Amino acid sequence: MSNLLFSNIQKDSIKSKFHIDKIYQEAIMYHQQGNITKATTYYQEVLSLQENHAGALHFLGLIAMTQKDYETALHNIEQAISCCKTKAVYWNNYGVVLKMFGRNQEAKTAYENAIKLKSNYADAWANLGQILLLLNEENLKIAYSLNNALTSVPNHSDALSHLAELRRREKQYLECAKILQKLLDLRKDDISLRRQIAECYASSNRYETAAEYFAPIAESQPINVEIQHRYAILLGESGKINEAKQKFTQASFLPNGKSLWRWKHLWYCPIYFDNTRQIDNYWQNLHNELDSAIAEQKIYDWRTLVYDGFTSSFHLPHHNRCCREIKEKFAEFFLPSFQVFHRPKFPFLKRRNGKIRVGFLVTPGHEGGFLRYMSGVVRRLNRNRFEIVLIYHQSTKNRYKNFSQDNEIQHVMFAWHFENAVQTIRESECDIIYYWKVGADVWNFFLPMTRLAPIQCTSWGTHGTSGLKQIDYSLSHNLAEIENAQEHYTEKLFLINEAPTFQPRMKIPKTYSRRELELPEKDAIYFCPHRMSKYYPDYDFYLKEILENDPKGHILLLMGDSPILAKKFQNRMKRNIGETLFRRMIFIPKQSPQRYNCLIAASTMILDSSVYSGGITAYDALSFGVPCITQTGSLLIQRYPYSYYETMKLENAPITTNRDEYVRTAVLLGTDKEYHQLISSQIHEKSDLLFKRNEVISQFEHFFETVVSESSVSLR
Repeated sequence: MSNLLFSNIQKDSIKSKFHIDKIYQEAIMYHQQGNITKATTYYQEVLSLQENHAGALHFLGLIAMTQKDYETALHNIEQAISCCKTKAVYWNNYGVVLKMFGRNQEAKTAYENAIKLKSNYADAWANLGQILLLLNEENLKIAYSLNNALTSVPNHSDALSHLAELRRREKQYLECAKILQKLLDLRKDDISLRRQIAECYASSNRYETAAEYFAPIAESQPINVEIQHRYAILLGESGKINEAKQKFTQASFLPNGKSLWRWKHLWYCPIYFDNTRQIDNYWQNLHNELDSAIAEQKIYDWRTLVYDGFTSSFHLPHHNRCCREIKEKFAEFFLPSFQVFHRPKFPFLKRRNGKIRVGFLVTPGHEGGFLRYMSGVVRRLNRNRFEIVLIYHQSTKNRYKNFSQDNEIQHVMFAWHFENAVQTIRESECDIIYYWKVGADVWNFFLPMTRLAPIQCTSWGTHGTSGLKQIDYSLSHNLAEIENAQEHYTEKLFLINEAPTFQPRMKIPKTYSRRELELPEKDAIYFCPHRMSKYYPDYDFYLKEILENDPKGHILLLMGDSPILAKKFQNRMKRNIGETLFRRMIFIPKQSPQRYNCLIAASTMILDSSVYSGGITAYDALSFGVPCITQTGSLLIQRYPYSYYETMKLENAPITTNRDEYVRTAVLLGTDKEYHQLISSQIHEKSDLLFKRNEVISQFEHFFETVVSESSVSLR
């Protein structure tokens, strides 16, 4: 009797389980078909028959998640896991919901549990990588998780997206672009992805490629003012000035466009020119268009000019001509918009301590040069006579942490809001503001126009004149300027007896063998460590004659970030130099600072550009005892190494004045080992006269005290 009863109970149980499974499978079918209402009803029916059915609980959790009912989703998936802890998918989706609540550490644990149960679970690895990103875990851990996902599923969309974000954070923009391209191959019509790729190339200074990616976006959205304006910028950065002008003009007439954009193409200058005639034509057009812009006599809202306006191109000083007139025209165009600003009264007249308050202002992106050139000055100014203020953008705070222990240095930080920035800096009540650079970006072009202090000055960071009447003084070295150099400056030129920089000596790299650097191990290496705009077209023929006169030597050329531009320069040089000599030219992309120093130390000499000499580069070379061949001219930017050699009192210094002298001196140093050794030895012996000169500090103090005395008298 009992056996018969057990058999009936067993049969009823099997029948019940079959019934539940049937309902459950139907629920899944409706779920897959997108019929969420019926699927929900059937899942709930399953739970009415078996309240601890993990699968039904899990799927109801997923449905709640898609409906953004995260509380219900969390409850249901937690219930599913309490019923069954061995399903990797439950843990993975539990992590997804936890992330919705910002419970990232718990989400991380959930994903890890999923992976323990299923080691090749691509979704869980991708989600773990994302949560590690949010938790700011080590980049290696993040990459490990995402690469595991991609090992299992090579085109895993989420893993690719998160890996791209990781590379973007690491500022590996080209690697980021490659990853995004894989996503674009999967989603060919994704405009957002295409734009992200374009911006990655722009961040890597590969503007031509960025513009190519952006072109279809601009074509598809002809009345989107933001898209059209951005496309015009990319064209301008690519050197396609006429196309940029057309797009800026079109954008200016769109809804929410700005009339000022009609002139924004004036900001841009091509890096590459085939010949000097093209440079002449470019300058003539620039002068003509600036004259037309100035003639409009329009007044713009000064508070928005850093967002809508422009300054002169960084590349203009590389064209072997004085930039004073052209820079003054850029300033004249915007000057009427700043007439509201007047020179502040002298705060120092009210100060009981009698100290002069000096602010050193640096805009974002220029911290490296300032810290290299000016840290020693800032630290050593006499605190009994000067109050020191560092003025910089809040996003760059970490760059100045080495000054944090000096309680006598005040830090003033401004934000990306121009009107507030002006107020903040003015309220610091500096007697003098020393602008590290003026005109290198829109912020350090327009800030001086607001008259932030009674005295405003700049120096070698600006590489010549600013063109601004609101900059009162330009500080320079008497050995670096010609007799009538004032003609090159809008500001009053103030000459001191030292280079206006407290320059440390760079340490010679521990190892820099040519074999390790993959360079020819014998004979001369003439290194041109120039940014690409320094390769003036006529300079090709200097290089040609060096190779002709030294049949064993090689010329090493730095080519920057852009392969497209590098190819253009190489093709031009091949035409001008000839294919045979061209074979002894070695082209390299932008280098890390460490490798860059190794290349300098391993080279026979540095070849200065004929139109724009090396500043920091020459200091580096002389630190290592490597001669720098320079051709001096009438402009400051052509006389930096000349002034260094004069300071060192170096006999037979490799200073030249024309192409013949330049080639002859370079080849002599490259082929005559005794002569090279003589010059190199003299550099080592006398370079102490160049580095860490305390005399520089007294000269800065003399400058600050003199200009305050002059200006305070004139304003009384």
